Amino acid sequence: RVVVMTPFFDLTGAAWLQELLSYVTPGVERTLILRSLEDKKRKDYPSGFDAILPWLKTQGIRVFNYSIPRVGGGRETFHAKAVLCDRSAAYLGSSNVNAASLEHSMEMGVVLEGRAAAGVAEVIDAVLAAATPCV
Repeated sequence: RVVVMTPFFDLTGAAWLQELLSYVTPGVERTLILRSLEDKKRKDYPSGFDAILPWLKTQGIRVFNYSIPRVGGGRETFHAKAVLCDRSAAYLGSSNVNAASLEHSMEMGVVLEGRAAAGVAEVIDAVLAAATPCV
């Protein structure tokens, strides 16, 4: 499986993500974790989502919203940026899937393998268990 988890996602990022996920071998499960999908009026709504939603559906890419109401108000969400490949490799870094990160900002990240990547997979599995399926 390939899982992409990003809190910020715009039109530039949509094109980049579509290209990235197009390289995944047919038959491999592909999943996208976003936040703020529950309300298009939110200022942090991922604007790139609507641009590729039809493509995500035709490709069978699963989409989840991790935006959980908290007791007492507010919500739990995430700021992490990750790409997970099976349980054997993962990228963790600062780069969002948007124009600012992809074209203008200095971003940093690390690629993890083995047990470290498996640890990332455990966290992502917990996020998916709590997230709401959208596609």
